[in-house]
Amino acid sequence: MKNPESHRAITTEQDTSRERKLLHGRGKRFFGLFSRKQTPTSDQEYEKRAIEAFVTFPEIYDYPDPREMADAISEKLKLLPDSVMTEIYRRSVGAVQNKENYRRRDAEICDLLTDILGLKTRPKIIYKDGKDRACHGGYFDGTITLYNRFDALKLDTEEANEANLKSAATLAHEIWHAYQHQEAKEKKTKRGKLYNVNINYYKDVKKYGKEAYSKQLVELEADIFGKEFSARLATAANKK
Repeated sequence: MKNPESHRAITTEQDTSRERKLLHGRGKRFFGLFSRKQTPTSDQEYEKRAIEAFVTFPEIYDYPDPREMADAISEKLKLLPDSVMTEIYRRSVGAVQNKENYRRRDAEICDLLTDILGLKTRPKIIYKDGKDRACHGGYFDGTITLYNRFDALKLDTEEANEANLKSAATLAHEIWHAYQHQEAKEKKTKRGKLYNVNINYYKDVKKYGKEAYSKQLVELEADIFGKEFSARLATAANKK
């Protein structure tokens, strides 16, 4: 997993506000799971809501079972074709450093993971400069925002290569969020129901702190997926 400050996509206050509007709508739950409108303000309230939804508090907010995460993620990663991963790696390391190449590489990753994860809609990718350098990405309503993506152009080759691999992990992290949202909306599996509760009662970093933010299911799982995807890119170097 990448450095928490450089690799994890931290939700900004503005993004959190927009997401709450989406989830709550005009006084209604986005996923229709709970009748209560207010966002819980304590761990006890979060636990109560989780229990009402027939899931347990630790499964969502207190370092969920990593074995289940590993199983869910490994099954998806097995589907990644080596030939495509090798080509993406070549665009990430040692390729011409320019915005066009970066955008092409990101689009290829998005296309690949959209197919592998069975997303019904391919997420849109936009690029922005972010004032908060700890925030490298975000997902909201079908759109992935990558912050400071082109900063790597200012670095020397070795540092740029490392930054590109990290950005691949950030993008994979955000695409996994798109997958979680799709599963949460459909609620066909237990995991989808877990996502549903966590997304409805999300602990953003500015309000609850980095520890609570990073150990909740949707973020911990997305971090693992991003890390493992980046690792697969790195191993593609041996298959050039």
